[in-house]
Amino acid sequence: MVPFREVRLRLSRKHKRRKVFTTVFIACEGCREYQFLSYIKSVFSDDLDKNHIKLEIDDKRDYYGGSPEKRISRALKNVSKYDIVIAWLDNDKQINNSNINKDIKNSWCIDKIKKNISLIELKNLNVNNKNPLIILAEPLCIENVIIELLGKKTPKYKTNLSTEDNVKILKDSLSGIFGFKDIYKEFEYYKKHLTKEKILKKAVKINSLSELFQILNIQGVI
Repeated sequence: MVPFREVRLRLSRKHKRRKVFTTVFIACEGCREYQFLSYIKSVFSDDLDKNHIKLEIDDKRDYYGGSPEKRISRALKNVSKYDIVIAWLDNDKQINNSNINKDIKNSWCIDKIKKNISLIELKNLNVNNKNPLIILAEPLCIENVIIELLGKKTPKYKTNLSTEDNVKILKDSLSGIFGFKDIYKEFEYYKKHLTKEKILKKAVKINSLSELFQILNIQGVI
């Protein structure tokens, strides 16, 4: 697979030639992802400006939730509108929609995608980093990413429970950390508890953030 830094290098070369902004679009799963990614965007706004990058995070609530196919479909619809398109997905489901597989196959210029493919397997097929790029919140979901970024203890995965039940445990744990369940308050919580320095220090151990920062050419990950 072409490293994400190659995407970054292509961006920098484009800037030198054209001196224009590179547009990046993220199709994310839900309101929690939108709040979180919007905060990341705000914290690194100066870096994005310096790197000539305009980042847009999809805020269309009609597209929140549901299957990974739904978010990938949203990303595919925007491939022609942006320089880089990202589908930010939880890693708790499989892809089983043949129509989506066909569209991804065409976009990535690959020969075949098997049925009922895991998201990590699907992501690994994109060896040339063509749009849409897939970033997975691992090991299960966005709650894993946020809990780790906040430096809190992540509940252990319970093999005797379903994936859905383990995700629910993570959601309940994060609500306990926040001290509230109103997702629309989370942005303000991040402002008090997540500094730029803390994000950069923790990001090196969080694959999803490391990949995003490589794409956006954000430096300083410790």
